[in-house]
Amino acid sequence: MNDKKLGMSFHQTLLACIALFAVSGVCLWLIFSNQPVAQKEGATKVTPMLVEVISAEVSNYQPTIHALGEVMPESEALVTAQVAGLISAMGESFELGRRLNAGTVLVQVEPSDYELRLAEAEAELADAKARFAIEQGEQLRAEKSVAMLGKPIAEANRSLALREPQKQQAQAVVTVAESRVRAAQLALQRTKVTMPFDGQVVERLVSVGSLVSESQPIARVIGTDRHWVQASVSLKQLAWLADPQNQPSVQITNPTHWPQGSARSGTLKQTIDELDSTTRMARVLVEVEDPLGLKQTEWSNRPVVVGSYLELALPVKPLKQVVRLDLAYLRKNDQVWVMHDKKLDIRPVSVIFRDKQFAYINQGIKPGDKIVISDLARIKQDAPLRLKAVAEKETNSAVSVSTVNPQGSSQ
Repeated sequence: MNDKKLGMSFHQTLLACIALFAVSGVCLWLIFSNQPVAQKEGATKVTPMLVEVISAEVSNYQPTIHALGEVMPESEALVTAQVAGLISAMGESFELGRRLNAGTVLVQVEPSDYELRLAEAEAELADAKARFAIEQGEQLRAEKSVAMLGKPIAEANRSLALREPQKQQAQAVVTVAESRVRAAQLALQRTKVTMPFDGQVVERLVSVGSLVSESQPIARVIGTDRHWVQASVSLKQLAWLADPQNQPSVQITNPTHWPQGSARSGTLKQTIDELDSTTRMARVLVEVEDPLGLKQTEWSNRPVVVGSYLELALPVKPLKQVVRLDLAYLRKNDQVWVMHDKKLDIRPVSVIFRDKQFAYINQGIKPGDKIVISDLARIKQDAPLRLKAVAEKETNSAVSVSTVNPQGSSQ
């Protein structure tokens, strides 16, 4: 009997616990599902960012493309011997590095053999002329003989009777002899190897006693009247270059070796219609007159030396009605920050050209637009802005008023 009562008591307790847990869960659900929601009493005030601006201006510009160029000679030659022989003498000025005028003798090939050949050719010419004179006498005699016959001669036999073929043969021998004389004279002249143009000796390849053959190199020389500066530019930049036919001026500098701030001018001479095999860049040639300052001493401290590297400012085609903006103020993805109605306006712009310092914009910016040049803490369209100069002015005014009218302590 007691066991039966204990079993009933256990089941009742278990059911009571389950009911208690169920009631507690319902109560918790009602509490959380009906909790109050916080309501915003007002929008949080956002402090405008202080900025500095510049006013956009539209104008015409002719920017430049900056490039590095290597100096190369406009004239360069490997001077060779035109006749074979022994070098018997050297020109007094034929020294490495000497600047020489065109026609200056570099070396003398022993002329004796060529003088003998000229004498032989002249003797052959004299003999040929003598034979021609004899033949002319024979022709006169033949003409008299024909006249004494007193009867006409057939046209086919007339030239033979008058010895015309013999005269033509003698004349041909004279012509050949004259040619041989001129050839011998030319060979004798060529025993003197001379400077082909005004220039400088950069390599000397023979000395007295050297035995040279025809076409053997004697020296390497470069011209000094003008040099070329060859620079590489991209195909995109090439399309913007000024027309070389107008001979635009190019500013040339060498910050490493020339006096500080000094420059020279050259002329955009030509573009080379072939890409460099290594860099895949286009090439341009700039011509520099009197590169070493030999004619104008003012250039002597700014020499344009072969093999050196110079900085070029290549002119481009004129840009009309564009806004020029410092590259520092051109934002990511070609965007510009503009202050409009005291808010930030993030504008995409069209940049038609960039140089070393500026971007040139033809769309997206209007004259008078206030371009933000300050860095911003948060970049968001329509973010509130305030001019830094206005804020500082208001702050200074407030400080001045406070100083003039200080608040006294209560009486």
